[in-house]
Amino acid sequence: MTRARDHFGDMMAVCGNLIYQVPEEQGHPDYLLALNDFIPEMMVLQALICQGEMSAMFRFSPSNDKPDVNVSELAGQVLSLTKAPVAGFVVIAEIAGLVGANLIQSPGKIGDQPVLDLFEIRDWLSFSGEKVFAGEQALLFGVIARASEIKNSGLLKPMPSHPDLAGHMHAAVFPYQPMPNGKIDIKQQTDKFFAGYPPLALMHLIDDDRPVQGLGESSFIRGACWFAPITNTEILP
Repeated sequence: MTRARDHFGDMMAVCGNLIYQVPEEQGHPDYLLALNDFIPEMMVLQALICQGEMSAMFRFSPSNDKPDVNVSELAGQVLSLTKAPVAGFVVIAEIAGLVGANLIQSPGKIGDQPVLDLFEIRDWLSFSGEKVFAGEQALLFGVIARASEIKNSGLLKPMPSHPDLAGHMHAAVFPYQPMPNGKIDIKQQTDKFFAGYPPLALMHLIDDDRPVQGLGESSFIRGACWFAPITNTEILP
């Protein structure tokens, strides 16, 4: 753990494939594919882990009166369809714009220092100053819950613009690749992205509802969403 202290950064794994964002200001993501009996492993400080099969999927696309879909709309649809208080979901979609942040220094360096103030946070996190990566493709993993069902969860936080929802979502960005129409398999599609062009970024998604200056939510143009209820919620950190 001591040797890894300076290297803790954002990470995400879907269907065994792993992407890790190096905690540097100009850092690029690294990634490993699950292949045959090889499953990448990661040493982590904290993580949300979901196991099991996805229950179902739905597709979404733009319409004349709605050119894109916000991430909160996708999350709300997942909870509505599962009829569960907590659910996990994976989205592959064309990006309209992402709003997020990533670590630029490892939290392992904080040690016994006092809690960071507002100005010091800028030395540890990089925020998107505008909606980014429009036209590229996102692989998103998230856990979403009814805020009333979550008590003292460290990783599921209420969304400021939708306080009835609490969640935690990461999105990996890949160069755009079209997806087949109709029903598609989550593992086949995920493997396809990791086996293609390298990822461009990994972001922790943020709901920025600041008055006037706020960027709003991440949004998507068209894509697919796989989802399932989470039945063992007592282990949520």
